[in-house]
Amino acid sequence: MGLRVERKKDLICVAALFLAAYVFLGNVFFFGRTLLPADVLQFQLPWGGAPAAETEFHNSLISDAILQSYPWREHSLRSLRQGVVPLWNPYQFSGAPHAANAQSGIFYPPAHVVFSIMGVKHGLGVAALLHMWLAGIGVFLLLRLFGAGRAGAVFGAMAFMFSGWFVVWLSRPEFIYTAAWLPFMFLGYCLAVERGRARYAVIGAAAFGMQLLAGHLQMAFYSAMALALLFVFQAIFGRAASAPAWKRISASALAFAIIMGLGAGIGAVQLSISYELFTLSPRLESAGAESGVVMGFARSLAPYVHLVLPDFFGNPAQHNIWKGYSYAETFAYCGIIPVFFAGLALVRPRNAARMFFAALAVFSLLIAARTPVYGLLLHAFPTIGVFSAGRFGLLFCFAMAMLSGFGVDALARTGQRPARFQGSGLWICAMLCVVAGILLLSAIGTYEAIGWKTLWRMQAHGLIRFLVFMALCAAIPAVCVRLGATWAVALSFVLLMCDLLAWGVGFNTASDSKLVFPRSGFVDAVKADHGEPYRFHAFMTGSVRNEITGQIMNGNILEPNSATVFELEDTRGYDSLFYNRYRDLVRAFQERRAAGSFVEGAWLSFTAPDATLLKLLNVKYVATSRPVHQYRPELEYLDDIEGVNLYRFKPYLPRAYAVKNYEVAGNDKEILGRMLAPGFDPGVSVVLRKPPEFIRSHSAPRRGKQWIRSNRKSVNETHIQANILEPSILVISEIDYPGWRMQVQGKEIPYQQANYCFRAVALAPGYYEIRFLFRPDSARRGMAISMAALMCALGMALLMIVKTARPENSKLR
Repeated sequence: MGLRVERKKDLICVAALFLAAYVFLGNVFFFGRTLLPADVLQFQLPWGGAPAAETEFHNSLISDAILQSYPWREHSLRSLRQGVVPLWNPYQFSGAPHAANAQSGIFYPPAHVVFSIMGVKHGLGVAALLHMWLAGIGVFLLLRLFGAGRAGAVFGAMAFMFSGWFVVWLSRPEFIYTAAWLPFMFLGYCLAVERGRARYAVIGAAAFGMQLLAGHLQMAFYSAMALALLFVFQAIFGRAASAPAWKRISASALAFAIIMGLGAGIGAVQLSISYELFTLSPRLESAGAESGVVMGFARSLAPYVHLVLPDFFGNPAQHNIWKGYSYAETFAYCGIIPVFFAGLALVRPRNAARMFFAALAVFSLLIAARTPVYGLLLHAFPTIGVFSAGRFGLLFCFAMAMLSGFGVDALARTGQRPARFQGSGLWICAMLCVVAGILLLSAIGTYEAIGWKTLWRMQAHGLIRFLVFMALCAAIPAVCVRLGATWAVALSFVLLMCDLLAWGVGFNTASDSKLVFPRSGFVDAVKADHGEPYRFHAFMTGSVRNEITGQIMNGNILEPNSATVFELEDTRGYDSLFYNRYRDLVRAFQERRAAGSFVEGAWLSFTAPDATLLKLLNVKYVATSRPVHQYRPELEYLDDIEGVNLYRFKPYLPRAYAVKNYEVAGNDKEILGRMLAPGFDPGVSVVLRKPPEFIRSHSAPRRGKQWIRSNRKSVNETHIQANILEPSILVISEIDYPGWRMQVQGKEIPYQQANYCFRAVALAPGYYEIRFLFRPDSARRGMAISMAALMCALGMALLMIVKTARPENSKLR
């Protein structure tokens, strides 16, 4: 009976965490809105050419949620509903490996369940709520395992759920889906070590596997690093009542190996294809580049004044962000109240668990700030340079949440001697004020020379807020002395809500779902051509003014990736990983024209494109924000639709076409040189890497003219019918990425790389039916490993359920 009561109390605590998360996202659920910044679209064409319900950015920082996350997940859901696993995305970068982009989360089951029921627009809010709740449950269970009471466990859970890191990335599903599983990795490891049963490690392995599938491999890698630190700490400082040191270390090593090995096995399908894309992307070229931004302690810690003054550098939701400050990449505000209780946890009583999380907090902050400590880590592991060090803020917020839970638990357990915390509370408040002063002076001296009057005018609200919270923190021990620990804990929860919820509730945009990529006359006009597949290209020709609303728009037309929503094949793209050969081709032609390709980080777009390049890319329609046909005779003006000038590209080449002439070049530099040479016409000649070997058909050519027809059967498959009357090279304007296979009359035959990054096959006279299928070996190998690991994990989970005895008390108190 007593056990049932205890479990009922735990369930009430878990329900309270759900209610808190629901209230936090109330502006999404209470008004039936979507967790997407749809207002971003109202400043871009074609939607900016019509009156908008929302005419001002709420928060431009989170625009990637609608420019990246939403199109990818809409593409995934649409394909899965058609019974196709979308390994390929034909709608960006002239074709790109969709599943290899881990942020698509194509192999992450929980999200697909939610999206299949509610759709992506409304499912994003529900999935965010469930993962925020999941993260809270994980911290709650972990604190309970370490011996904390329910009050401390709930406090720590809420401190993590509503931490600045979680709130800033809340609208980016791949970030929070990955972060939510972090506490469960620690939970599985600690259960396995403390109870001496390796089978409990399956919990951590499943959590790590879910992280790898959830969509952000970088955060999963950081989580693995944190668990590795715990393993080292546990092996050195852990204690067991009777087991010798070697046995304790062996148990820790076994648990860690199971979590890392089995978890990596579960996520192997994502790891294998993402690693392949990583090695073929421009991002690999930046490995080690971050070493140039390792800074001294004073300069590197300056941005982290936001740990005590969250809006010192402004807030994008309030449109006052400081120029040059990277808000999301450095933000790790975990609340003033949680920091106070974290300090209280470290005063007394000290134990191994608290010291570990204190060390994790310090380590992650030094890495996130790119201090010389980060330089040492980068020297040892240069590949880390391709990641964002600032995102170690997740580990900092997690560690501080755990410590704050220990602190509240210590306060709740004061019993008959509450006075001992009063002096500790005042000492902690004094230390926090000193740290805040140091960070404040460092920030002022590093970023901008401003006077004290200007500083006060800008920061008065934040400084007063900090001082008020410091005073209230100092009052908590006094309340404990006079009214008891129960009232002090209740006051702590109220202050936590005032601290984190008051700051974070309005940060993310909740938009009317009708504003999320609404139907556009311009898009309908481009898609009205129902012939063979073709691509569309848009380039910016300067800002334009909306004649109805008067607002200035940046001139971008269907921002890269937006075409994915409408199943419109685009030459541009916006992704952290994309094929480097495609980038090189675009850059080479744009440099020849002296127009320059706009390649900035993950963004690839290009202005004033070369006509030869448009031919190569199978572009049929071009859109601009200003008229250009006066000086671009190859463009046929069609119409001005919703502020967009639409053109037909007159020398358009079909998706698949035949040429008689070819040139052979042995290396990439020579291939590009031949293609950039004056007089090269892709409709007349093709550049191959080796002499062609002509394929002969068993079917004679049909009567009439030579013709070629192509159509896309699915996102992973293209069909071509060709009636060839004379020996020809069939050129297919689709990206030649590893994993594409060609079948001619049902028989698999190798094809050639053509024109640097496209495909070709030499055909003798005859009738051909050709299929191109995207079936990468990396995906098949990864899926086989994942299925085997999943079966192993299910077996271990069943064993754990069958053999689990009554819960034991934690030994790491």
